[in-house]
Amino acid sequence: MNDLILIESASARNKKLANISQDQVSPQADRPSGVPRHVGQSENTRLKQENFRSVIETLLTIAIGASRRNSWTAKNYVEVIDCNAGTGKYKDKLDGSQLIGSPILLKERLDTSVAKKTVQYSLALIEKDSKQAQELKANLPQQGQLSFFGITKPTKAEVFIGNNNQLLTGEVKSWLLTRRRELNISPNLEPIGLIYSDPNGLIDCPWESLAKMSKDKAFKRHDILIYVNAVAIKRTNCSKIATGTDPDSLLNLGDYFDAIDKNHWLISELKGDWQQFFLLGMNTALVSESNLFASIGFIPLYDKGKGFDANGSNRFQQANYTQKELKQQNQEF
Repeated sequence: MNDLILIESASARNKKLANISQDQVSPQADRPSGVPRHVGQSENTRLKQENFRSVIETLLTIAIGASRRNSWTAKNYVEVIDCNAGTGKYKDKLDGSQLIGSPILLKERLDTSVAKKTVQYSLALIEKDSKQAQELKANLPQQGQLSFFGITKPTKAEVFIGNNNQLLTGEVKSWLLTRRRELNISPNLEPIGLIYSDPNGLIDCPWESLAKMSKDKAFKRHDILIYVNAVAIKRTNCSKIATGTDPDSLLNLGDYFDAIDKNHWLISELKGDWQQFFLLGMNTALVSESNLFASIGFIPLYDKGKGFDANGSNRFQQANYTQKELKQQNQEF
């Protein structure tokens, strides 16, 4: 997928970025004086969770349906991995109300299908901070059970503590393979799944392990969903430049996807002042589900057989480039 990098090289792009100040990154930089910095972050968290709820509802509905009707997959079984789980519950810094995080949203959605006796699942939750991991365990809803022909099999959610890049292809992979054996799933089948990462910037996303998992036959049917805060990345880069960081070492969205082996990539709408969006990589075109993806703001970005979609590429460039860079590009052509 070498042609997935639809932008110039990181070296060229980051040298341009070196000439851009932090205040030029986005209109949201014009935050009114006296407004605390955490206000935007709180709004950012709430918007992200609202977006995530609608996205996972669609993705898990499709995954669960596919697990029931395809002969190549494990019947009525899905696997989900949250690579940046957190505590599962947060307090809104504006009004003190409770915000529900991705691990609980995922488990509640899966448990809803368990209650309807339509799916069995394994949910792996990775959190690098041991204290937050303990809070997550306490916050998780009670484990459910599912009955197949009178045989009761417990659903399973497991919390893993440590580096997600190491755990994903290590303990988490081993645990999922063990779960399959416990559920008598043939090694010849390809369970459907979802791997989700909501990194702090781009550093906390397990890119290396995502690339390995995407090439592993046992996990090639796992879609990859990545949440991106574009403005935060641009601001981080500009801050690094201000302190003398080598431009060649800066973060560049396009550089991270070349190694991930997915036939199709979709990109969601850029929402809010922080330009929040999701990238979704999958191996199945799911043409019949295209209207469902469109209903939650996704459009095609890349197809291994067709190349780039013009609209998706334009949206990606808006996320990856600063306002000044885009203006410079328009002047060059």
